[in-house]
Amino acid sequence: MSRLLGEFRKGDDWDILIRFNLADDSPIDITGFKYTLTLVEDFGDAPALVAEHTANTVEGAQGICLFRVDSELTAAVEAGKYYWDIQQEDPDGRINTILPEPEDYKDRFVVRPDATR
Repeated sequence: MSRLLGEFRKGDDWDILIRFNLADDSPIDITGFKYTLTLVEDFGDAPALVAEHTANTVEGAQGICLFRVDSELTAAVEAGKYYWDIQQEDPDGRINTILPEPEDYKDRFVVRPDATR
């Protein structure tokens, strides 16, 4: 199981919430920032899943990035363990990988099988 994101079921809707706060716990305004979640079986492989989210004015002002990954996308992801990352693109086009932290780059995102589908 991913130490940072947990695990999810194939074919379910996935909600992945990330909060951006300062040291005093006040939110960082991420309005207009674009986030991309990518899953790969191994480094260098084609992505098993790519999900994007752009923070709107309501959630962005509160420092909230909520990936809502539709069940149609997750149904195409085979059960297993995946390397993952989340990249942030600011309104000026600067891109940074924000998660996982460099020391956790081998953290695995786990997709469990779904008996229903």
